[in-house]
Amino acid sequence: MKTKLLTICLLLVTSQVFADDGWFPTNKPNCVLWNSTPMSDESVEWSGACESGKAHGKGWQKWRFLVDGKVVFRLIKGELEYGYPVGETSIMYENKSMYIGELNKEGNRHGSGTYIFPDGKKLIGQWENGEYIDNKMKKMNNYTITSSTNSVTVE
Repeated sequence: MKTKLLTICLLLVTSQVFADDGWFPTNKPNCVLWNSTPMSDESVEWSGACESGKAHGKGWQKWRFLVDGKVVFRLIKGELEYGYPVGETSIMYENKSMYIGELNKEGNRHGSGTYIFPDGKKLIGQWENGEYIDNKMKKMNNYTITSSTNSVTVE
């Protein structure tokens, strides 16, 4: 009985350690992936393989979390290398927008990518730590974005 209780306590402490340092448990036993900004009531299902205790290879992540008390789902298709995103990734956001492109290890849009708004308009270009930047490396916040055609332009 003491052994079972000790095991349960150890598992609870271990899962809390994973959540605290960014390693987030998936639906698969002993399989984690990196989540630098965990939210309360958040969970993830991973469809791919696990290697050395970390999500690894191609697969889907189905994230579930709460926004204003409502359950929200976000789908991510791509490849993970020992829990971190690598290569091209596709993200379907809860507002029906989508991102196709590269991410950094923190899971932010970083490198070449295309953000597709729910109405089909696109923002194509370079991203840095989650922010859109132009070829001159100026931040998106310094510009007005217009959408008079099927693509979004930065002015």
